[in-house]
Amino acid sequence: MIPVEIRGTLVESVVNSPFTYFKELLFYSLYTVALEVIPKEEVF
Repeated sequence: MIPVEIRGTLVESVVNSPFTYFKELLFYSLYTVALEVIPKEEVF
């Protein structure tokens, strides 16, 4: 469900900084929600 490159980035973030991990996790969550909410024609 989560692309490998994103999952790898999150794993590296956990090792480097827990705060960065949660920040990126929040960003990806908001990004996913935005893609679902915003009509596709308005994205481009």
